[in-house]
Amino acid sequence: KFIAFVGPSGGGKSTLIDLILGLLAPSSGSITISGLTPVDAIKKWPGSIGYVPQDVFIENSTVKENICLGFNPELVSDDLVWQALQLADLSDFVKGLEGQLSYRISDAGKNLSGGQRQRIALARALVCEPALLLLDDTTSALDPETEQMIIERIKAGIRTTTILLVAARPSTIALADVVIFMEEGGISGIGTHDVLMATNSQYSDLINSFENDRLRSHHD
Repeated sequence: KFIAFVGPSGGGKSTLIDLILGLLAPSSGSITISGLTPVDAIKKWPGSIGYVPQDVFIENSTVKENICLGFNPELVSDDLVWQALQLADLSDFVKGLEGQLSYRISDAGKNLSGGQRQRIALARALVCEPALLLLDDTTSALDPETEQMIIERIKAGIRTTTILLVAARPSTIALADVVIFMEEGGISGIGTHDVLMATNSQYSDLINSFENDRLRSHHD
C-alpha cells in the first residue's frame, strides 16, 4: 500500500520515520517489521528497506556507483540500475550523458539539479527492489506533475512494495491508499484523503493552505 504521513511542521512525521528506521528508540511501546525490531530487520534483510531522506548525499563517483552506494556495483546488473532509473524518471537524462552509467558526478552533485539529485537518491533506494520504501518529503524539488508521475510509476512498477511517504502536495496525498494525519506528535486522523477532507476540519484547512502556498509560488 501507499501510505502518506501528512501534518504541519513539527507534527512528528520525520521523527516517526526515524523510529521506523531504528535511528531512534521509542520511549514506550514498540515498533516491529515482520516481527523484528527495525535494526534486526535491516540486519536480516539488507536492502529490503529503502530510505530517501530530505537531504540527499551524492558522492564524487559515477552514476552507477552513486546508485549502488552500499553495494558492490560490479555485482549489480546494469539492467537493474536502468530499471531503477526508469522508475525514478531519470533514465532519459542519463542516456543523454557522456558515458551514461559511467558518467562521473561531481562533489555533492554540483553538476546536477536539485530534482536530479533527489531522483538519483530515489533510484538508489529502488535498485534493491525494497519491500518497504520510506520517503521523507523526498520529492520536494520536483514539480507536482513529475512527483505524481513518479509515485504512480513506483506503485505500478513494484506492487509488492509498501510506500511510506511524508507528503505536502495535495495531488500526491490524494494518490495514497491511507493518509495518516499527524499533529503535535500524535495521530489526529486516519483515512483516505477524500474522507479526511470531508470529516476533519484541521486536515482540510492544512491541505487548503498547502494548495494556496503552491498557487502563490506558481504565481510568483
